[in-house]
Amino acid sequence: MVAKLNLTGVRFGRLTCIESKSLPQSNGTVRVFWECLCDCGNTVLVHRGNLRNGCTKSCGCLKIEMSKTIPTTHGMCGSPEYRSWMACKTRCNNPKSAHYNNYGGRGIKVCQDWIDSFENFYSDMGPKPSNEHTLERVDVNGDYCKDNCIWTDDWSLQTFNQTIRSTNKSGRTGVYEVKPGVFDVHIKGKRIFRTSDFELACFIREEAELTHYGFIKE
Repeated sequence: MVAKLNLTGVRFGRLTCIESKSLPQSNGTVRVFWECLCDCGNTVLVHRGNLRNGCTKSCGCLKIEMSKTIPTTHGMCGSPEYRSWMACKTRCNNPKSAHYNNYGGRGIKVCQDWIDSFENFYSDMGPKPSNEHTLERVDVNGDYCKDNCIWTDDWSLQTFNQTIRSTNKSGRTGVYEVKPGVFDVHIKGKRIFRTSDFELACFIREEAELTHYGFIKE
């Protein structure tokens, strides 16, 4: 077994990690969350990937404070951030969109906080770092929301954010069973590890995702 990373006492933004909790998911997997104490006094459960990649920095109090600094009339129509916001809504909500089948047609939605409020979107995502950055979802099957979106200039992410290939029978992106009981771990099209331990293969892939992408694909 691979030792779990101990984050007890480690701070991420306004959050201090208290205790890890391994919680079973509806698909049979187990995800590691950390109970965190926020500087404001609230406690919150946060997935470890969202802590380490900076997606979650508070219990939600930071978002409320930031939203108060954005004027009601944002004056950002036509800005890169506004275009990204409109584009994700179009892909999810307009059946006439060329990309609808891959988004709204698959059940992908824009969260309620964002659907009618560019101000909320901008408060959560902040300014687009450069013209090379795009708005991407961490989980390709997840919705457009604060905890599942990042700005990234990593063009390999488009390949990363695809559903599992039909040739992959392991059930885990980037982990391939090359023969019975033998698993290869790939990242960015290259094999980086081979093992007979499926759990170890998944762990190696997870750590590689954190290194190369900054987050974990569930």
